[in-house]
Amino acid sequence: MVIFIEILVLLVTILWLKWRKVQYPFLYVGLLILSCLVNRFYFGSFLPDFTWFLWDFVTLFIVVILGMVFFVVDFIVLNMIKGKVLILDFLYIILKGKLQWRVFLLSSFISVFEELLFRYYMLTSEAMPFILLLIISSLCFGLVHIFFSTYDIFSKTVLGFVCGILFLLTDHILFPIVFHVTYNLFASKEKSYSMEVGNLGD
Repeated sequence: MVIFIEILVLLVTILWLKWRKVQYPFLYVGLLILSCLVNRFYFGSFLPDFTWFLWDFVTLFIVVILGMVFFVVDFIVLNMIKGKVLILDFLYIILKGKLQWRVFLLSSFISVFEELLFRYYMLTSEAMPFILLLIISSLCFGLVHIFFSTYDIFSKTVLGFVCGILFLLTDHILFPIVFHVTYNLFASKEKSYSMEVGNLGD
């Protein structure tokens, strides 16, 4: 039950930060790390197994491709909602978009802890059936992204669900982390591209 209290605290924190119009959610990041540490040390939850084998490289490659495909679909859906679908844009972003290293590294660091908390610690809980845990963790993961936009609630709920399925299929937290980090890689490039286009418009 502790994991659900931690998730609730994170949700309340994000809503408070959104209400206060705080620009950077460092409090959320701190609480996220603290929650993972509480699960690991205070309650004695076991650490994820990061050992893997040669054939896992094939799975890893597939997961990276899936992360890229998810970004493209997400990008197209968002632009359809905005009413400006430019198909060649995502090709430019993937192939030539500049990477904002600071944004990417920070988001990747956060995504590791998000996967540990929302997928690993939550989905290995025996509080309720796995499918119910998967739905709750995906919805909660989507809700904490309200900080960025309303669309992100939907987008990240789906991303959370996919990461949960990956965790279920592979029984290895590394693959959801790689999927999440791959998505963040291209999302960071897209942010850089949006800023370039915005500057050209000015």
